This record gives sequence, C-alpha cells and structure tokens, in this order.
Amino acid sequence: MAGVGVEPDVLVDAAVADTGLADFGAGAWRDGLDVFCAALDAEADLNPMGVAVHEARIAHGLRQRLAVVDWYRRHPEIDAQPVSRPIIVVGLPRTGTTALAHLLAADPDSRSLRTWEAGAPTPPPDEVTQTTDERIAATQAGIDMSHQLMPDLPRLYFATATSPSEALDLTGLSFRTFQWGGQARVHSYEDWLLGVDLAPGYEFQCQVHKLLQWRCPPRRWAWKNPPDLFALPAVRAGFPDAIFVWTHREPFAVMASVASLVAVVRSMGTDRIDRIELGRRQVTLWGQAADRGLAARNALGEDVFVDVWMDDLADDPIATMAALYDHLGWPFTAAAEDGMRAWLGGNTRHGRGGHDPDPAEFGIDPAAVGERFEAYRRRFGRDAW
Repeated sequence: MAGVGVEPDVLVDAAVADTGLADFGAGAWRDGLDVFCAALDAEADLNPMGVAVHEARIAHGLRQRLAVVDWYRRHPEIDAQPVSRPIIVVGLPRTGTTALAHLLAADPDSRSLRTWEAGAPTPPPDEVTQTTDERIAATQAGIDMSHQLMPDLPRLYFATATSPSEALDLTGLSFRTFQWGGQARVHSYEDWLLGVDLAPGYEFQCQVHKLLQWRCPPRRWAWKNPPDLFALPAVRAGFPDAIFVWTHREPFAVMASVASLVAVVRSMGTDRIDRIELGRRQVTLWGQAADRGLAARNALGEDVFVDVWMDDLADDPIATMAALYDHLGWPFTAAAEDGMRAWLGGNTRHGRGGHDPDPAEFGIDPAAVGERFEAYRRRFGRDAW
C-alpha cells in the first residue's frame, strides 16, 4: 500500500490544536519526522491498521514533546537536577538485556525507566501515586491488545506496564529512534539515522529523565537501550558520565532471534514481509552497530564500560550481578539480592512457550554472520561460540 499519505504537517497541526501548545523546544526533531513519514509513505507497504497505528504513535509523540517543553516552561527548576552516572545497558538485541534490566530494577535503591512512564512521561510521576497512576492500567490495556493482535509476541518479548523499559520512546520524541525500523520497513529512515547527528535526541531524553525523577526518586538510574550501540558518543553528549553495561552473546544465535521478533512486530501493520530481505538487513544493521560500538569503546576508554555475557547471566544470575555491582562500585545489599531472587522466582518466560526460529527462513547464513561480526567476535568471543 505505497503512498499511504502520513502527512507530517497535518499531524503537527493536530498536536498543537489538541494541546493548545506550540513550542516544541530546542533541538532537532522536525527533520526526523519528515524523513520517517516519507519512508512510511514510500517503503513500508502499510495496511490500513499500520497507517492508523503509526499516525497514532507520531501524534502521541508530538503531544508528549509539547507537554515536556511546557513543564519546563512552568518549572524551570527541573533543569537544575543532575542525572548522575546513569547505567545504560547496551548491546546486540536478544543478548540478555531485558533480564539484566529487570534484575537492576529489582534493587530498591535503583530507578528504572518503567514502560508506562516511558510511553507517557507527562505529567511527571509522583512518589505517592507512582504505583496507582492511571497510566499504568491504560498502558497495560494497550499491551494486552498488542498481545491479542500479535499472539506470538509474548514468546519473544514480554513486558507489562510496570516492567523496566527501553528508552526508545524517549529518543522517539526527537524522531531519532531505531525503534521504528523494527515496527515498519523504513530503510531510508534507518540509513538517515546512521548518518545524522543523534545527540539532540539524547539531550532531550536527558530532559525527560530529569522530569521523571523530579517528583519520584530514587535517582540512581539504570535502564536499557540496545540501539544506543549505534551512537555511544552521542549518548554521552546527553549523559556525560554514563556507564555502559555491554551484554554479549554469539551473533549467529542473535540474528535469527532478532529477525523473528521484527517479523512478528511488523506483521500487524503490513500484509507483505520479505523475510529474506528482513534477515539480511538485520545482519547488516547490527553489524554496523557492533563496529560502531567497538570504535566508540576505543575512543571513550575502557573505564566507561562493563561487560556481561548472556551465558553467565543465565547460569548464575546472582553471582553475575554481584560481580557487576563490584565493577560499578555499588553495594550489593541484601535488599538488592532479595529483590533479584524474587524476580527470578516469578519470571514465567518458559511458561510462554519456546522460541527457536530457523535462520534459513530469514536468509541468515553462519559464514556471512561470522564474517560480518569478525571484529566483534575477536574482541568478545568465547570458546563456546
């Protein structure tokens, strides 16, 4: 369904009319909106539901950006708060980032980015009402609906409204997010992201974190965002003292899982998915992410990074977390360990069914993956790989 006509001017005007606000704040955002809408129009082959879903997401993001800027206008003191030494989990997707984010969030001394507040950061959460906020139920209803529309999704990626979330919705407020490449075939937008300055997106994301912590501590932040691997220097522009926890897994196992997840997520919005193209595209993209991550690590220095291997996390999660805390200089308290053990005991991943995609279905060849990730495997590979 080429030529879907997702019109950025119409969506911007509607957001202004809906909110009564007109200031989208400093920093780039409109260029990304235009490129993304053009890619949806020309490349995504959206069905009617896909058009409606993407228009709704864009409209919501525009309204949220306007609201964030308005909160700062009315409360300029928000900006004085530091977002000190945040811990950001990065790495290839499907490498244990979700489990690691949950374990970090289980520590009562840490502040995760929760799904409900990532999707709707305004009004900022309040410490008193953070567990009863009406957005929690609304977010959960949306998740439940997505599981009905995409019944395979819970096997691949399971979240609730209160789960620790990726930060993709927040970089999406500047229309600089790799999230949308997972939701629709928008190659030209992804290529644009690879060449554009992404720092404005992370600088605005930092503004949102300040808003979120303003009335709702604790302020020892830890969140995950695997696609940050594409742009670690830009992340540090927004969060100058960020520490990156880089998760690792054998790349060939990663790529089939990534392709399968993207195929499921895109299926709601299009009636045509070229699985071979999709799989090979993921190998190309994430190969670039690994290369960029390695280059950034060499430039930023080893003291900015801590490594966690997925097999260690699976084999002995508590010992792995204790070692991570030691690297970070955090006390591994009894409350932290109790919280982590409670999450591990309640994690029902295996009850949602297995996930063993066929790499050949997506044109993913072991030799090609090995060649593309050669530098990464040399740096982080293990004998078991």
